[in-house]
Amino acid sequence: MIARIPALCSLLLTAALTFGAGPSGPPLESAVQRFSKSLTFRTVSHADPAATDRLELARFHAFLREAFPLVHSRLECRLIGQSALLYHWPGTRPSLKPLILLAHQDVVAVDEATLHQWTHPPFSGVIADGFVWGRGARDFKPGLMAILESAEWLLQQGFVPERSLYLAFGDDEEVQGYGGAGAVAGHLAAAGVQAELILDEGGGVALGMVGGVDPRRPVAMIAVAEKGYLSLDLVVEGSGGHSAASPRENPIVVLADALRRIEAKPFPAALQEPVPSMLAGLGEGMGFWKGFVFSNLWLTGGVTTRVLLGDPETEAMIRTTVAITRFSSGVQDNVIPGRASAVANLRLLPGCSIPQAMQHLTDAIDDPRVKLSVRGRASEAPPVTPVSTPGYALISSAIRTTFPGALVAPSITAGTTDIRHYARVSHNLYRFVPSVSTHTFSGNGHRTDERLPVENYRQYLTFYSTFMREGAGPRSGLPTD
Repeated sequence: MIARIPALCSLLLTAALTFGAGPSGPPLESAVQRFSKSLTFRTVSHADPAATDRLELARFHAFLREAFPLVHSRLECRLIGQSALLYHWPGTRPSLKPLILLAHQDVVAVDEATLHQWTHPPFSGVIADGFVWGRGARDFKPGLMAILESAEWLLQQGFVPERSLYLAFGDDEEVQGYGGAGAVAGHLAAAGVQAELILDEGGGVALGMVGGVDPRRPVAMIAVAEKGYLSLDLVVEGSGGHSAASPRENPIVVLADALRRIEAKPFPAALQEPVPSMLAGLGEGMGFWKGFVFSNLWLTGGVTTRVLLGDPETEAMIRTTVAITRFSSGVQDNVIPGRASAVANLRLLPGCSIPQAMQHLTDAIDDPRVKLSVRGRASEAPPVTPVSTPGYALISSAIRTTFPGALVAPSITAGTTDIRHYARVSHNLYRFVPSVSTHTFSGNGHRTDERLPVENYRQYLTFYSTFMREGAGPRSGLPTD
């Protein structure tokens, strides 16, 4: 019933490239040149903050000051933590709750062994064949640059916001964001800021990717929820010994059996919000019968669940998932190891707490020889944001301006984003990327030959400028009390 619905999307258009002004946003030609330049900065984040090149981030900040002079002369800009940026654009009615737009400066590292596979060098920012090429071209410098382009353009147009805006750009989203987004959110919370809504990356637009919907009709997914994050160390210790006298309890065998039991007992599936609302929204574009199925889950929930479980991406929307990502044991061919360890990475469905997830795995393993412990930092899934809010309507309006005729539905993203750190700053947390995936180009963030269609960047500019103008203007539809 449903083809694959990607969590993060981008668009490949076959039409010829033409520069010019978008329908309601900054001119494309100069903007895409600045976007290209932003990709030449190696703003790679590392799990060890000391390994991050702060001088390169400082150079990137200097580039932003030069590229967006009005933003940096009229908005207050703070450096938070080591390299996070927070811009404040005061509105004429300070009593109104502000809007916060998020993006992140950092990108993932490039594997040196894959450099020969890149069509263009990963930090070249080359514009060729209708694309802008480079690490960060998808994740997530187009968002950061388009937000600043939109703010600069609105200032040029003489726009004066009624509602204040904050633009927050973390520096370590790719390594969980505690030093960047976590620090910015803490700063805002300490200042007593409570936002009307916060918008971050996630969700996206699918074209020809959702079964039953006219393939020419864009399907926009606004993620109103995301999953929690938990990594666990699983360890078995034994006596070890010479391989000629094999012990009764080989740690490798014990742990391997435990991992098999984990796979044999997946977490239960649950058709919980926002999935029912997502299905109902998609059903509006699918004709009578599929619309009936998705709008009457009290009757069709069983078969719908089985269909969703049939694809890894849709399965991740309805259950907590477990992936075994690391295994380590042994040092020599003729030695039975005294220790075996593995790492399990879990993405927690809202409502599944960290203790509940650990108990599920403990029960599945059912072997006291296997010890579980939390690895690194874990985070619970943030609360699900309701769909029936003025903020959701505002984002939907900006989407339909950018993608006329789009079918808009809520969704959940399996990945974690910086926005989870901001749950203390707002109850209305939304995730949307104004780009489209197709069967031929469904996104390549973090991969070799990361790139973004130039025409797609036009849609980034249109979306963010529309959202900022409408959201901070006098007729936003947002609460005024």
